[in-house]
Amino acid sequence: MSAENGFFEWCKTSDGDTGTATPPGGRSSLKTRLRASSKPFISPPIHIACGIDAEWVTQVDAVTGKPYNQILSYQLVLNHNGQRVEIIRYTTGKTRRHRLTLERLLELGIRKAIKEGVLPDWPERITVFCHFLRADITAFDNFWPRKREFDGIGRTFTAASVRYDLDLASEDPEPSKRKSDEGRRNSMSLWAGGRGRAPRRVSVRFADTVLLTPGRGSLDTAAKLIGMSKVVLPEGRRIDRMDSFLAADREGFDAYALQDARIALEYGLKLQSLSEEMGLKRLPSSLAGFAIAIARQEIQRTGLSMEQAFSFETVKQTIYSSVTGKFRTSVERQSVFSRQVFDELAALGYHGGRGEAYSFGPTANGVFYDLDLPGAYTTAMCLLKPLDYANAYMSQRLVDYEPDVMGVAQVRFAFPPGTRHPSLPVRSDSGLLFPLEGVSVCTASEIAAARNQGAQLEILLGVIIPWQSNVPIFESFTRRIQTQRQQAGKDSLKGLLLKEIGNSLYGKTAQGVQIKRAFNPRLGRMDTMPPSVITSPWFAAFVSGFVRALLGEILAGVPENRTVVSATTDGFLTDATREELCLDRALCRIFREVRERLFPNEDGRPLGPEDILVEKHRVAQPVLMRTRGVFTGAFLPGCPDPVLAKAGVKPNAPRDQHNDYMLRLFLNRVPGQQHVQTSLISLQEQWHTESDLVEVKKNPRLNLEYDFKRRPVQAVERAVQGRMHLAFDSVPWRNVAEAREAIVRFKSWSRGQGRPEDTGYVPGRLLKTLPDFMAWEAYHTMAAPVRAAGVGLRGDGPLGHLYRQFLRALVRDEWGVSLTDPDTGDRRTYGEIVHWLVTTGFPDACVDDLKNAKRSTARLAPQTIYLNDDVARLLRAIVEQYPDFDLDQAMHPDHLMEAQSLFL
Repeated sequence: MSAENGFFEWCKTSDGDTGTATPPGGRSSLKTRLRASSKPFISPPIHIACGIDAEWVTQVDAVTGKPYNQILSYQLVLNHNGQRVEIIRYTTGKTRRHRLTLERLLELGIRKAIKEGVLPDWPERITVFCHFLRADITAFDNFWPRKREFDGIGRTFTAASVRYDLDLASEDPEPSKRKSDEGRRNSMSLWAGGRGRAPRRVSVRFADTVLLTPGRGSLDTAAKLIGMSKVVLPEGRRIDRMDSFLAADREGFDAYALQDARIALEYGLKLQSLSEEMGLKRLPSSLAGFAIAIARQEIQRTGLSMEQAFSFETVKQTIYSSVTGKFRTSVERQSVFSRQVFDELAALGYHGGRGEAYSFGPTANGVFYDLDLPGAYTTAMCLLKPLDYANAYMSQRLVDYEPDVMGVAQVRFAFPPGTRHPSLPVRSDSGLLFPLEGVSVCTASEIAAARNQGAQLEILLGVIIPWQSNVPIFESFTRRIQTQRQQAGKDSLKGLLLKEIGNSLYGKTAQGVQIKRAFNPRLGRMDTMPPSVITSPWFAAFVSGFVRALLGEILAGVPENRTVVSATTDGFLTDATREELCLDRALCRIFREVRERLFPNEDGRPLGPEDILVEKHRVAQPVLMRTRGVFTGAFLPGCPDPVLAKAGVKPNAPRDQHNDYMLRLFLNRVPGQQHVQTSLISLQEQWHTESDLVEVKKNPRLNLEYDFKRRPVQAVERAVQGRMHLAFDSVPWRNVAEAREAIVRFKSWSRGQGRPEDTGYVPGRLLKTLPDFMAWEAYHTMAAPVRAAGVGLRGDGPLGHLYRQFLRALVRDEWGVSLTDPDTGDRRTYGEIVHWLVTTGFPDACVDDLKNAKRSTARLAPQTIYLNDDVARLLRAIVEQYPDFDLDQAMHPDHLMEAQSLFL
């Protein structure tokens, strides 16, 4: 031990005061050292890292019937300068009062580390790594009284700094057994320390490694990325019955439990090392935090300041706190005034990605390619440069809105008839729609793409922001990410992390542009997400608009003899090969130029037009459900991976069986079906109820039906794995009003009306067969004329409409029918009419139906009856009983001749 280290050891006592003993080296040595040094002798703070984990088994409370977790053990792995200390602590009972506090677990680890020489003294700072912190931190006693000290990110907890008081008296018993502290177990300082000593106060940072794992993957994913693996449970052991595992094999249980804490620690340390390697001052809480930190570095390297790049200014203001009675200086960022003037228009032009299902049901067998624009958003961000808001101008000239111009406008548009894939978005309560005509708030690149499709456009109001300089803001960031990823290897831990970091930056430019709420644990309520340091409505609108326009340009170039099955954000599913697509138009060229500059081919070959698309999957028969809902019905030789998007369904099956699960679910679905699935309790509910992390069962309504963002055409039935199912193509709606009408009507038609036990209940119906489709078409088509006649349309469609119209005509002596027999003059009773209707196939007919038909509000709607098979059967029965029934009055003109032919 050096003399300096000896001095530090001598200088520190248990309460932090200087001692009175002679330091090593003598007093003269100490004075000499103090004179010779210009810096004070201050012991460097000790910073340690820990990995924590807890094991439990879920039980059900006998009184409340609610699930809770019986904690079995707590694990901690402590690291200091590469040396490790591990502890596992078992609970002594099943209730919460038998749980350990986090302070106690940290004390036990620190005490052991000091005893074994891993730590020279108590630490000032601790970083706690845990995979999915929300699961384990809530397993500790005394967490909930401090829940407002934590932040919420990505449905889990994090905390930059939480103060804990630790007591290192080795003779102290467990806190849950100390009678003197029972009254203070919920206080900030859990206990005062042993024998008159003040407790040691440490600052603890919590880092959830889920937020630092690509795709927010599992602990097993994190382990594989760093060359580790979870301990495999022995044969016959289950993760939900860890108590039986502990009872039968404590040694095996210890190995399994401690390995999870080791993985969390090792992964966190790897990420910490990576952040240091990238020149970051501290480990960010998420990979998106990595992106912002690296982007800040690269923007400054271009010579731009953050204020110049994003047009904001820093404002300082003095704030008085009524709680502390003190003043403090608050530093806030706010957009410059010229930016504030135009930001709202840009926010209106910011939409999500394009998502549409162009087909429904199984396609014909063939070869279908799942094509994707590689790095679409990252590439588009490289076109962004500082904006000159002070010189913004309004323009109604179409020629001003070029693909690389920063502009947003309200546009009235009309695409030529027969356009298969219009490219201008219109926002609705059902998501983005792409009709043939309407009014869109869109970006300059989308206007340019629509012009190239031959659309008639009129700028109603538009603003263009000139570029202030030609310095690309994010190009240096993208180049650094790409270069380092290639050097590290794309499949390495660093390579995968860099890919996720690069992809996550765009989301931060859009954070807070549109109101989005998330649960805030510090406030205990849902709160509006604040903007990030790089939030810009103009940048967010430009990037998302450019990708939509680029995708629209490609879709417009699909050959007439080829089809597009679906589109999702930056990719689409088609039976056209890349060579058949038109990929050399304006936006494609811009995209390829940026890719060539930043993402060249590894073999040095220049990028060709086809290189802007990559093939992700290839299948023989996709089966479409709705937007973001597709599975694979048939595979191609050598292509075992399915095209699969589950439309929000969580299959109750292993991941490799999800495609087959969705196939069965789709083919066997019934109206009103609920899909039982389990999910973790939400962060908000867990916080408010102070619950453990438990699974809750939900029974959401299954919705695998077509979403009607486009109009169905050419309905047929096709086979998928030996079963027939309805299939159809689609064309764009003329306008948003038509789309909304169909969407609302289909929801009513498919779900049914009323309750099964109620009179007049109309059951729902799904699109599974061709007769189903014909029934829907008739119901939807007759909606407009029926509504125009002032008559309500119910979910029972043309058949129910004929039934009600006939009864109304009957009780009023209209349309050639009457309750009075024209031959005998006898008047039939309501009961007799009901008996006749029941025998003709209307078992639910009742006297109340005739009474309702007599009401003044029950109107007759001439020429609104549509013919289908069900209507034809009832019509034959009516004409047989009432030969004078006036078909001219009842039938829609388009269906009259066909109805008359039934009686020839």
